[in-house]
Amino acid sequence: MKKIYTLALAALMAAGVSATDKKESAVGTITTSTVEAQSMMSRVEGSVVSSGFKDMAEVAGTYTWSFSPLLNNLTSPKTLTFEVSDAATGTVNITGWVNGQNFVVKGTVDLVKNTVTIANKQYLGKDSGGDENYFYLKGADASGKILDGASDQATTVGTISDNVVTFPAMDIWAIGDYNKESIGYWTMSYRNVITVPEPETPVDEVEEGKWDVIGEAELIDGWITCGYSRSGNPINPADYPITCELQQNKENKNVYRLWRPYHMTGWTLAANNESTRDGQIVFDVTDPKHVIVKAGKYAGFKNSNGDFAVFGGLGWQVWMSGEKDGETVSQSELESIYTFMEGKGYPFDTFDADKQVVTVNKSNFDYNITCEKCYSWKDPITYVSTITFKTKESGISEVDADLTGVKYFNLQGVEISAPQAGELVIKKEGSKVSKVIVK
Repeated sequence: MKKIYTLALAALMAAGVSATDKKESAVGTITTSTVEAQSMMSRVEGSVVSSGFKDMAEVAGTYTWSFSPLLNNLTSPKTLTFEVSDAATGTVNITGWVNGQNFVVKGTVDLVKNTVTIANKQYLGKDSGGDENYFYLKGADASGKILDGASDQATTVGTISDNVVTFPAMDIWAIGDYNKESIGYWTMSYRNVITVPEPETPVDEVEEGKWDVIGEAELIDGWITCGYSRSGNPINPADYPITCELQQNKENKNVYRLWRPYHMTGWTLAANNESTRDGQIVFDVTDPKHVIVKAGKYAGFKNSNGDFAVFGGLGWQVWMSGEKDGETVSQSELESIYTFMEGKGYPFDTFDADKQVVTVNKSNFDYNITCEKCYSWKDPITYVSTITFKTKESGISEVDADLTGVKYFNLQGVEISAPQAGELVIKKEGSKVSKVIVK
């Protein structure tokens, strides 16, 4: 297949210059999308990242390639293949860069440092049209203006976390000839992530039997909905409510989840959900003033950027403080996080037991389920998510008609002899029935 775009033409298009004004230049401007990394949300520095690869043999395979293109180019595939050419040195051959062309880019995998390194200015040989091609990195100045030719950067280095390799967000990858940028296959991309595809395994195969269906919930989604208006303008997530199944954890009655929230029928947004896997949004209302919308849970939404995890500000802090390692964060650790967030002015997520509404005051998300980064929609726009319970409460009318004593029931109307502290229950005192949090 002959080239579709050239670097110069693509850059002229980005800069708003007529294609008839031909210039051998790749000057353009980075449009970084409507999200920004919220690095200030992280309170863990120098944390050790664990690799999901046991040895070099596990590195080999086909990866899903997610990237943010500066310009769309139909010759850019979404998969890359790693072939281990030298296990001793960690050298891998990476193929699949351009459809119809046999370009091989060499990289080095270090399972001690958990990194993948790709050198700048790698010569790839001539293409089917006889033109020279390189894998190279482009630079940009402080204003975001893309500079001509290749940058002086020696390498791009990605960090392995589990089976996901995340490269620096603004390392701009290009394929073509950096000495003659008027011609090339693939223009430029940034925010590059490569992932070993996970099997299409339903979440419930992992958590089977741990949840009870208690009704439905209405989700006003400030994580994903607001990013994809058809006109490209900010929209009000409340105009696109999602109705999904609400489940309650059998062991901890204060933990709930929204089940498959992004698989609703009649999806009305501009971006289609490319995922076929189940997903969940898990939240803990033990402390109604400090609700934890947990990170590290696959939400069931996927696009070209990758799989999405969605969470709240406190959920992110708890995740970074140790919950991601399977440990329970202690109450003293929680208090420390509260103090940290209060000092920074970060809002907490809350639960109104009377109205049965969880409010996520600043919805955060990540493009992969390992939650190595935290993203939020740019200020001054701060999108709020709400989860409104629509539980099955028909059993309440069937409870004991005793008008003298105090009795407690779970949300399904089943009497509880000894409700746990922090548990949301139905309290029946005489003829009065109300929902309370047990203290």
